[in-house]
Amino acid sequence: MTFAVGQARGFTLIEALIAMVILLIVVLAMVNVIPQSMNGVQRNLERTEATAQAQLYLDIVRNYLSSGGNKATLPAAPTPAIDAGSKYQASRAITGTGNYALAGVCTDLGSASYDCTVTATWTQDGATRTASVESYVANQSQ
Repeated sequence: MTFAVGQARGFTLIEALIAMVILLIVVLAMVNVIPQSMNGVQRNLERTEATAQAQLYLDIVRNYLSSGGNKATLPAAPTPAIDAGSKYQASRAITGTGNYALAGVCTDLGSASYDCTVTATWTQDGATRTASVESYVANQSQ
C-alpha cells in the first residue's frame, strides 16, 4: 500500500521527540513546585497555630478584665510549644520548633473598657514571625 506525500498520517520522529521534551519540562517544573507548596503549608500551619494560641491567651485576658481585673496585672502569658507536626517537607528539615512567646497589651478606653492585643512571636526557618489578635473588653462587674 502506497501513500502520496500529502496523505501521510501520524507523527514524525522529530515531532514525537519535541512533544516528549515539552512534557519532560512540564513534569520537572511540577516536581519543583510541590516541595515549595508543602513548605508554604508548614509555614501556614504554624501561623494558624500561633493565632490560635494568641486567641486562647486573649480569652484569658478578656475573662480576667471582664470580671473586674486590673490591666496593670494581667495574667501571666503561657509559653506554648510549637507543634512539631511533620518535621520533613521537601527532603529538608523544617526548623520551626521551640515555643511561641505571647505578649498581651491592653489600652484603657475609659468607662471600664479596654482595647487588648495579644501578639505571638516565634522563629521559623531562621526568621522571626508574628501573629496578632485584638479584642475590645468591657468590665462586666460594674
